[in-house]
Amino acid sequence: MHTTVTTDDAQLADRVRAADESLRKSFAALPVDDVVVEVERSLTELGIDLPASTVREWAQHISDRADYELTLP
Repeated sequence: MHTTVTTDDAQLADRVRAADESLRKSFAALPVDDVVVEVERSLTELGIDLPASTVREWAQHISDRADYELTLP
C-alpha cells in the first residue's frame, strides 16, 4: 500500500511520498473523516493546495490501506 506521485518536481514527489508513508503508519484503518484532517495538515506543511475531493479520495485510500495515484500540477 503506497501512493504513486506524479509531478515534474522530484523533490516534492519525495516529500509527498514520505508524508504518505507517515500518514499510513499512523492513520490506516481509522475513519476517513479523521484521516482527512491529517492529510490536510500534511499538505499545508508541504505547501500544497489540492481540491477537497482529492484530499478526501487520498484519505479514503489511506484509511482503506489501498494504493493511490496522486498527480500534482
